[in-house]
Amino acid sequence: MPSQEPWFHRWSENLANAFIASMQWPGDKLRDLTAPFREKNKTVYYHRKLKRVTPIEDCHEDDALCIYEAERQFTRDRMVDETILGILRQRMMECTYYYRQDSAFKCKKETQDLEVSEANYFAKYGDLGTRLQDPVDAFRKQQHRMIWERRHQKSMIDGKPLPITESSDDS
Repeated sequence: MPSQEPWFHRWSENLANAFIASMQWPGDKLRDLTAPFREKNKTVYYHRKLKRVTPIEDCHEDDALCIYEAERQFTRDRMVDETILGILRQRMMECTYYYRQDSAFKCKKETQDLEVSEANYFAKYGDLGTRLQDPVDAFRKQQHRMIWERRHQKSMIDGKPLPITESSDDS
């Protein structure tokens, strides 16, 4: 049974398909030729893995290069932590905006993630002041916090009691 559409519809459709195929052919061939090279060099440029350097507590006092590398590592770590906090804040704001009245229980995970990350960020970088921080200040702050927690037997961050550890006193 012959189709009911006129002959020029079939003709124009075939002509359009031939035109599209002639335009796609060079691109398809070029993609096929370059595919092995793209598969071989599949490095993602924005996920660069940087080697960790020696922390400041392992540097000697007169080793300027080690101290400089530790300062750069500290600055890079701080920038990464700030970026992570920004992403978590953005997620929480988007969730809160999307769910509006239901956001109290629908966005509980995002809120908890942000609170934990902010507490950890403050534990590491908080109270260092607005001047240019260096890892020595952060190391001292961590040392003072650990001493305070040992004396008071509770966490300085969330106020919970610390777990009791067995001491190895030979008395």
